[in-house]
Amino acid sequence: MDYQQTATLAWHESLELHEIVVFQSTCLVSMKQKYPNVSNHELKGLYKEVILDSKSRPEG
Repeated sequence: MDYQQTATLAWHESLELHEIVVFQSTCLVSMKQKYPNVSNHELKGLYKEVILDSKSRPEG
């Protein structure tokens, strides 16, 4: 017999994952909003790196 196993998360694991995604999304939005006003070139470079890296990550 062939049993198909599906991996599911417990409710608390699902909640923790949701919290992480929301936190990362909030931080990214904040960085994008603050980016034009950053005057320090090194910090602005880090912001740009994070913003561009978020665009290159696969979805799903």
